[in-house]
Amino acid sequence: GGGGGGGGGGHGFDRSRHPSDAIDPSAAPSFGNFGVPVYGARGGAAAAPSAPLAGEERVAYLRQRHIEIGTDAVRRAVAEDHAGNIEQALVWYLAAVDSFTSADMFMAAGAERDMLRSKVAGYRRRANELEPLAQAAAAARSGGASPASGALGWSGGGGSGGGGGASPASG
Repeated sequence: GGGGGGGGGGHGFDRSRHPSDAIDPSAAPSFGNFGVPVYGARGGAAAAPSAPLAGEERVAYLRQRHIEIGTDAVRRAVAEDHAGNIEQALVWYLAAVDSFTSADMFMAAGAERDMLRSKVAGYRRRANELEPLAQAAAAARSGGASPASGALGWSGGGGSGGGGGASPASG
């Protein structure tokens, strides 16, 4: 029996109302640089400084670097999500959550930190939406049963636990 879903690569969801449409990749979290000096000038990325940093300079560098990595991961996640590559989108959303969570550790309390946490909650929510779809795709590809749900280390509620282990898709 053929089943609905129509078009869009047969993923079984309506591409005209895609949940990641709320995430605009051109406006991926533009956190600025929080008044942090950016080391290096390669495409605006914070290149590793030539001499070891200490104290506030080190904290500023690490915060900026994690934000840059997370922003890149979000852009990739949204692109993969829009392209219907669920498993890769999930991997990139999780990478963004991980990187932004690391950046959060280097931030002082305030509006920027609150905004970052709000964004992370949205990316985590989208990852939770994609997880069962990615598991189903992996099971269909392998012809076997899907792994137990909740493999990401969280189950929807806001918690403080880490995500942890292996990524749900490789390659």
